[in-house]
Amino acid sequence: MKKLVALLLSLVLVFAMAACAKTQPTSTQGPSNPASSGPSGSEPSGSAPAQNITLTIAFPGQDVDEQAFDEVIAEFYKDNPGINVNPIAIPNTGWADYVAKIKSMVAGGNPPDVIRIAVQGIAELVANNLAIPYDDYIKQNPSVFNADEYYPQELLEYFKVDGKLYGLVWDANNVVLHVNTKLVEEAGAVLPDSNWTIDQFIEFGKKISGERNGKKVYAYAMPHNYFATSAWLFQNGASFFNEDMTECTLDDPKAIEVFRLLQDMIYKYGISPQPTPESNYTNQFLSEQVAMITAGRWNQATYAKNNMDTIALTLLPKMKQQIMTYGGGAYTMISSTKYPNEAFKLAAFMSGHYSQRHYLDGGSIPTIKAVAEEVVPVAQPVPKNFELFIKSPVPVKVVESPSAYSAIEGVFNRYYSQLLANEISPEDACLGMKEEMDKLLKK
Repeated sequence: MKKLVALLLSLVLVFAMAACAKTQPTSTQGPSNPASSGPSGSEPSGSAPAQNITLTIAFPGQDVDEQAFDEVIAEFYKDNPGINVNPIAIPNTGWADYVAKIKSMVAGGNPPDVIRIAVQGIAELVANNLAIPYDDYIKQNPSVFNADEYYPQELLEYFKVDGKLYGLVWDANNVVLHVNTKLVEEAGAVLPDSNWTIDQFIEFGKKISGERNGKKVYAYAMPHNYFATSAWLFQNGASFFNEDMTECTLDDPKAIEVFRLLQDMIYKYGISPQPTPESNYTNQFLSEQVAMITAGRWNQATYAKNNMDTIALTLLPKMKQQIMTYGGGAYTMISSTKYPNEAFKLAAFMSGHYSQRHYLDGGSIPTIKAVAEEVVPVAQPVPKNFELFIKSPVPVKVVESPSAYSAIEGVFNRYYSQLLANEISPEDACLGMKEEMDKLLKK
């Protein structure tokens, strides 16, 4: 991991010179003697022990924790001495961009063997025949995977396509409100119970918003991403797509109502600042420009670094219902790998107990229930109502991610930016997105 900076720079050359021959990357070296048993103590039938092979594992650039990775991979090497692991951090602007770069690496002859992938990318990988299903490997190595250990089960199911499992789920994030209780107290307000309504949310936001010590403070930083916007749609019984994701449903009046609400938070109620391309809602939260943001547990390390210990978690307010929206990530084997048995060992280990316990203690939510119950309550700073990161008190729904997600995210970003800039009406935004997204779904 110590040469990740160099690898980041080399990726630029990878994408610019895809037709060129593949260079040998610097790897994190394991011992040189032959591999012993895999994660379960046995190899899939017909496989031989690994003999000094190198596997490349790819991560989104923002997910890399060098110290944690080094610790985890050192543990992997103890039982897999013939496998070397070369980590690559891929710079990206979001999951759609990350998936596009993975596809470019494969097309250019520089494929990774295992990748960290989110719900938002798995269907697209499978549709492009880029992922290997795990089912046969798990049958021969049953001890590496126990479905009953995972929470939420809905997230685990999302990595299945046509009944086959393509991702060993590693981490999760849910959409909850992070509230700066210091700003709430300074405003003389009281945070309502988590079963609050949208009307209570708006009134609460009005109490918090205003001038304070010569600085404008807003209640809520508007989310500028598909994930959090999906959560708002779910609260109103709406969604981007129908159940089998063959049609966009944003022409539903319930969906239009949500986009109108989000626009009104800025221009009617005055409880949210107008976002700009440079806006960073986490920085706005840290600098006390806003009292609330929608986020998962991914900000945990940032809060610790900034000594921010006045945080409470609560649910998004009820419109027609209250839903906990989940997303998450898994480790997936790329179909072009020359070493599928060894890639399975690596993916299984990276998604397992040791990796979750040592890599996710200060980041996303571990998907193995026992590990989440162990690390979430003690990772500093511990937010009030941290239990929302472990188990949802309301029904769970996973963010919708059709196989055309990369292109769909681009359509959403374009229309949503116009909506939040007050350049387009909620009706026109929703109908425009529906028209373009329906075309993408039919390709």
